[in-house]
Amino acid sequence: MDQQEPQVAPAKPKAKKELSSLRKITSELDIAVRKVETNKARLAKIEKTISLGNDRIKALNAQLSKHFS
Repeated sequence: MDQQEPQVAPAKPKAKKELSSLRKITSELDIAVRKVETNKARLAKIEKTISLGNDRIKALNAQLSKHFS
């Protein structure tokens, strides 16, 4: 009694198409995530620059107040 292995049917075109679509969506999501991470880093740098600028303005205002007092 020889048992034949069940034949594996090739992937259906619809399944291949869905897999391709999923890969494309995943790729697009990866690109979007990278853009978001880059923008977060830029935003953090800008916020730090603004904070330093505000500190500098406060220091200059304090100097002016002392000078004109």
